[in-house]
Amino acid sequence: MRCSDCLRRGESRGRRRGGAFTLVELLVVIGVIAVLIGLLLPSLSKARKSSERTRCLSNLHQISVAYQLYLHDSRQRVMRINPLPTETGLVPYRAPSLVEVLNPYLSTTPTHLTPTGVPAGSDAFECPSDQLNAKDTAASALTLPPNVTVTTYFDAEGSSYEYNFYFNAISVDPDTGVNRVWNQVLAEAQSPRQFLPLAPADLPLLLDFGAFHGPPDKMQSKNAMFADFHADVLNITLPWPAKEAK
Repeated sequence: MRCSDCLRRGESRGRRRGGAFTLVELLVVIGVIAVLIGLLLPSLSKARKSSERTRCLSNLHQISVAYQLYLHDSRQRVMRINPLPTETGLVPYRAPSLVEVLNPYLSTTPTHLTPTGVPAGSDAFECPSDQLNAKDTAASALTLPPNVTVTTYFDAEGSSYEYNFYFNAISVDPDTGVNRVWNQVLAEAQSPRQFLPLAPADLPLLLDFGAFHGPPDKMQSKNAMFADFHADVLNITLPWPAKEAK
């Protein structure tokens, strides 16, 4: 009996020793895991950024539908808005923000105010990649109230998307003060030199405030809603005017 007990104990100890990891094996496993993580992280980051861009484009598509509903209800009269709500003197007349005009078409939730005191848009107005830093604030027209710190354009302006100020500027007849109809505004749209002359499919009405989806020096880093109401990456061919004859 004693011999058999010894054998059983020996077998038990052997199994325990055989089932344990050595330090070298553990280090190898950790190294393999680290390599796999290193390989997967860039792919996961790329997938996340792609997903955020898709969500942003979906937002702009929702806003385009709301814009068309507004035009239908307003007998094709184009809205007068303040493209930068924190700057109340930006336009020479009292005008609501795009958020105030289109929120009723996008959400039944009452509009609340951002930390800067302007109306905040529904979820459709918030890009998931929206980011505002001190450098952006200093380089832009944003003027934040004292002691107010925000990290996104959405929290600053109530929207991650900037309305084409030049398109908006001619939505009102300068003589009568009456809102013009859509076709007239579209035909006479005045934009910065690099945006004209453009067909509706290439004329951006609403676009990311910043280069949220890529390098800051690339046009393709922004998404946009165009005048034909499709949403896409801001990747257009800029029409340069012919050189003046000497």
